[in-house]
Amino acid sequence: MIVLEGMPGAGKTTAAEVLARQGRTVLGEYLDHHGETVPVTAHPGVDDDHAHQTNWLTKHQHRIAAGGGPVFLDRDWVSALAYAYSLPATASAPVLAARARWAAGHLFAGRLAVADTYVVFHLDVRLSLRRRATRLNPPHGLARLARFYHDPAAAIEPVHPRLAAALRGARWRHLAGLSAEQTLRLLRDAADRP
Repeated sequence: MIVLEGMPGAGKTTAAEVLARQGRTVLGEYLDHHGETVPVTAHPGVDDDHAHQTNWLTKHQHRIAAGGGPVFLDRDWVSALAYAYSLPATASAPVLAARARWAAGHLFAGRLAVADTYVVFHLDVRLSLRRRATRLNPPHGLARLARFYHDPAAAIEPVHPRLAAALRGARWRHLAGLSAEQTLRLLRDAADRP
């Protein structure tokens, strides 16, 4: 399982679409119960934790159903932690703690999984906001989001050390400043590596 994570507008969905056209197994950011990608206009609101959490559990079931080959996911439950961390500092800790408890409960019960590899797409905060101006409500915590993605396990450690330890067991690849072809080559290599 290879999860594409990172900043809004950094190219995750574009890379996922190219991989799907190349015949790779790709699960979109949000799925319906049939496993079909839900268009961005139909994504749940940012405060609808239940809908987001249901999506992460649905994606995990579809990942299992996809079989033993490499599966790419356009985001997974780590996104819920990242966006909790991106809230203003005073609001972030309780939301992050609640989402970490939820993720850990499902992870350790086998209803979620830690990816083999997380590929994190980095992007300058100003460029990210410019590319997603119609979908992000300033002042969005993109600077905090960027900090989270530099070391997710360290960001989670204070609220859930066991979950942070589980995330440290994954491979983390950080991408910044690569061409589209370099990015796709790296993703294909990650899938083909034993």
